Amino acid sequence: GATNVGYVWTNSAGESIGTEATLSINSADTYKVVVTNTDNGCSTGESVTISENKVAPEASISADVTELTCATTSISLTAQTNAALASYQWNTDATSQIISVSSAGTYGVTITNADNGCTNYAEQKITENKTAPEFSITATADVITCLVPNASLTANVSNASPNLSYMWNTYNGTGASITVSAAGTYNVIVSDEENGCTTEQSYTITENRVYPKLTIQDDVNICYPEQVSLTDLAKSDIADIHYYTDRTFTVEVDDTTISSPSSAYYYVKSVNEAGCAASDSIKITINEIDVSFMSDTAVCVNDELELWAEGRGLQKTDYLYTIEYAGAVLTGEKVEDVYVATDDIDVSKTYTFKVENGACKTINQIKVKTIALPVVSIKQNDDEITITQLSFGQAPYMYSLDGDEYTSVLNLQADGEGEHYLSVTDKNGCESIYEFSVSIQRPELFIPPFFTPNGDGYKDIWAIENIEYYAPVNVEIYDRYGRKLISYDDTTEGWDGSYNGHGMQMDDYWYIVSGPYVGTLSGHFTLKR
Repeated sequence: GATNVGYVWTNSAGESIGTEATLSINSADTYKVVVTNTDNGCSTGESVTISENKVAPEASISADVTELTCATTSISLTAQTNAALASYQWNTDATSQIISVSSAGTYGVTITNADNGCTNYAEQKITENKTAPEFSITATADVITCLVPNASLTANVSNASPNLSYMWNTYNGTGASITVSAAGTYNVIVSDEENGCTTEQSYTITENRVYPKLTIQDDVNICYPEQVSLTDLAKSDIADIHYYTDRTFTVEVDDTTISSPSSAYYYVKSVNEAGCAASDSIKITINEIDVSFMSDTAVCVNDELELWAEGRGLQKTDYLYTIEYAGAVLTGEKVEDVYVATDDIDVSKTYTFKVENGACKTINQIKVKTIALPVVSIKQNDDEITITQLSFGQAPYMYSLDGDEYTSVLNLQADGEGEHYLSVTDKNGCESIYEFSVSIQRPELFIPPFFTPNGDGYKDIWAIENIEYYAPVNVEIYDRYGRKLISYDDTTEGWDGSYNGHGMQMDDYWYIVSGPYVGTLSGHFTLKR
């Protein structure tokens, strides 16, 4: 190539902008160079078009939150751009796209488009809210005493938002105030629900409670008319003792001497100057036994005697009764207020009555003498009874045969033969019963073998002789075919040989005779004409 050349540069407007082999430009255009060989004047030219790319990348910062709190101690900031290939320069010297910040301030980032070197800048302000609740604890009392048994603790917050929560170290402490009744250190955590910041404080409650030393005797169980004083049953290390009839200590006892039959609890309370009280209860039972016993008595031998004791007084329903004889307890029952038992009196006896009510007991003995029964001898002649009074019992004597009215007559008539009984009573009402049998001697029955009812006055009636001595008697007559022709008793003379007003023919006929003294007899006889 030529060694001596010249250069001319021009722009699109034809303006000469350079004569050197190298041209420096700073704007987009079409540039042309003409190279001339100065030795021979020959020249040649070339053109080049230069384009321009100076668009800055988009720049912004994104964050989920922009305020630091006690709950949110750090925030992630992310640089956002539309450049496909970019670099980042934060004002914290960080060069990553995402940074984490933990303090308030303004955070900026410069984003460079690696394709054209253009840059853009964005910034984000981060604020901070880490103010913890400020509060004090106040108490209605610092010392728990018997007069001040409770204290209220309140957390008084002077700042922060109204959206607060409280957590005391008691099982139910979730409000600004709690009430306590025991000594101890009470902690509370106050939380601001808006920023999560908390503050914890504690308050100490002490206790000054000294109780009286109260001593109560065991329950009292005595018998009326004994009495007891409440002041003898309770002792305290202080003089202030009160007695009440109710467990709420509202009805105070006027008279401390208990003397009436009763059973009740009494409530004792002792209070010192500090208002501290000791209490207890005691049961006082004063039992009574007020019983009316039957008197000694005399009864007939083998009679059944009703033994009794009647309860009286306020506690009569509580009495327990026992009646014994010879070590054996009689079975009895309580009818209203009277206890009753029965026993058969075969010999004179002494009964022991025991009545108990709680710790009280009374014993009484009742003597029962026997009275001998009247004794007689009985002589009988058929149905005639003759009585001879022998001994025992006490006159006058009365007699009753088979339940008839009593009489003093010693000769009585029995109503027929068979079993009879005689009741003999004396002045004391004692009764003897005698049972005996009456048997009467009767003539033999004669049953005729035939009769002739022909109206001649001889054997016109078939009649059984002596039947009246066996009354009551029933007679039935049948024909040979078993047909009943007649039935009659001992008051009828006999059979005249007719049936329904017509005379029966000559033939054999059958009879059945029955009665308590004859038994049952049967046979046959002949009707002749």
